[in-house]
Amino acid sequence: MDYQKDLAIDPHNLAEEWLNQPVLFMRYSEELANVRKRLSFQEEKVKIVRSRLIKEAADKAEGGKSADLREAYYRTHKDHIEAKDKQAELEFEANLLESAVFAFNQRKVALENLVKLFIAQYFAGPREPQTLPEGKRFSPEVERADKVSNTIRKTLQRRR
Repeated sequence: MDYQKDLAIDPHNLAEEWLNQPVLFMRYSEELANVRKRLSFQEEKVKIVRSRLIKEAADKAEGGKSADLREAYYRTHKDHIEAKDKQAELEFEANLLESAVFAFNQRKVALENLVKLFIAQYFAGPREPQTLPEGKRFSPEVERADKVSNTIRKTLQRRR
């Protein structure tokens, strides 16, 4: 999974980005669920290893009856250390995937806002004023709207 690539948005291809958004979101959500499941199993494995080692320490003469000695025995045992390391790796992976899923929510909002900007023609290039050939006129509705716009513009300029 390539987080950076999957989170990138091509503003010139919004239709395809929108079609891919739910697919990407679901892919990362499923991966997060899988990692959480593996993490849950690993947490249980750590408990099992710890219990086995505590029992082993209690059975051995060097383990003695002291809880501190039993704890020292299991915490320093390579099986416990390996199980805890695997748990830490899975926790890291889960945290990273949670951040990715959150980022895909932000990506959705970004796509929504890009569409709004596109509709508002934010990305449109400069335009030349529309002119008509000599002797031609705009429709009466357009001329009326133009007069109203000019009147509003002049009124606002006088108020400044």
